[in-house]
Amino acid sequence: MRLVRSWKSRRGPFDVGSAGRAAERLWRIAEAVVAWSNLNIGPPPDHLGQIFAAATADPRVADAFVTNYNHPAAMWQAIESPEATGSRLEKVTAAG
Repeated sequence: MRLVRSWKSRRGPFDVGSAGRAAERLWRIAEAVVAWSNLNIGPPPDHLGQIFAAATADPRVADAFVTNYNHPAAMWQAIESPEATGSRLEKVTAAG
C-alpha cells in the first residue's frame, strides 16, 4: 500500500530508473518471504533442526518460533544462519 501511495504522489516519468527503485523497495519486503518459503521446500538445514529440538524441550522456544511464523522478516532473522539461530536460542532461553 505504501508503494501505491508513493507512486501516486510521484511526479515525473515512470521509466527504467523508477521501475528499478520500485523493484528494490519490493525486494526489501519480499526477500525474507522468498528465503523463508525456499527453506520450506527442501530438507531443513541442521540449525533449523536445532530450533525444533529445542522447541520440543522448552516451551519458550516453541512460543518464540510460533510467534514469528506469520512474520517472515523476523523469522528469517532468527534462522538465516547457524549463528543467527544460536543467537536467537540464547536470547529466548536467557529471557527466563
